[in-house]
Amino acid sequence: MIQAAGLPSISVIIPNYNGESVICDCLGSVYGTKYPLLEVVFVDDASNDNSISEVRKYFPKVKILKNRFNSGFARTVNAGIMASSGEILVLLNMDIILGADCLCQLAKVLVEDKEVGIAGPKMLFPDGKTIQHAGGKIRPNGVSVHIGRGELDSGQYDRVAEVDYLCGAVIALRRDLLRDLGCLDEGYRPMYYEDTDLAFRVRGKGYKVVYAHKAVALHKENYSTNGLTRKFYYYYHKNRLRFVARNYGIKYLLTKFAGAEMEWLCDRHPKELFYGLMAAYAINIMTFPLLFMPRIPRDHVSGSGGRR
Repeated sequence: MIQAAGLPSISVIIPNYNGESVICDCLGSVYGTKYPLLEVVFVDDASNDNSISEVRKYFPKVKILKNRFNSGFARTVNAGIMASSGEILVLLNMDIILGADCLCQLAKVLVEDKEVGIAGPKMLFPDGKTIQHAGGKIRPNGVSVHIGRGELDSGQYDRVAEVDYLCGAVIALRRDLLRDLGCLDEGYRPMYYEDTDLAFRVRGKGYKVVYAHKAVALHKENYSTNGLTRKFYYYYHKNRLRFVARNYGIKYLLTKFAGAEMEWLCDRHPKELFYGLMAAYAINIMTFPLLFMPRIPRDHVSGSGGRR
């Protein structure tokens, strides 16, 4: 644990959509960390349940924003960033339970090494024993892989390590870095690959993306999409293809990507994946010029603490 005097202020940004059954556990864990310089910004993405009333009832200190219409993950997070004021931003899914020392450990990594742009925790499944994410790697065709997924945690990933990306369910980064990079790319709708894209841009600026094993969180994965459905695969692969096009370019798409994609397609996949993948190919072909639209302006991360 680092000393309170050396801690930067943290704003925890929680995007929410119909999270009534999980949000109190999430917020309870955030305040349970007892981080001394803490602001929590809860952004509701036009939910139709009692999420907001639950937060107001049990966590009156939370700053609440509400989207008039369902806007998707990236835009909802960006609204929270604009309404926050912390030196460090922690982007947190509503279905996460933070370990007692998680925020301190993430802050410690960012404070002690100025070359670290993003830090993320070890994520376990709700049983607290099985690894869900110990950092991530990106295959040549853009498919993301959770390191250690499904393995029993016996300390095999207990080291600080640079990784390709970190799962956006919990990531910590400096506000001043986002001022340079811009916010999350809102073109990744409604969700998936915002985190991978952000990590790619952070590394492009010369910063490290770091898995910090001493920070631990539990994740009730797939709460929002109800598992590996055709809908999940469509969103995932639509945004995967967008990520590759935007960050690797057309030449890469026609050469290395094409070969890696064909090799990957020869693996065994569930039929739901192929249905979703075909729809993802189709929509990206039809909207190909839109893949290269400019990113969000820098002034969206001013950190004024104001409301939209």
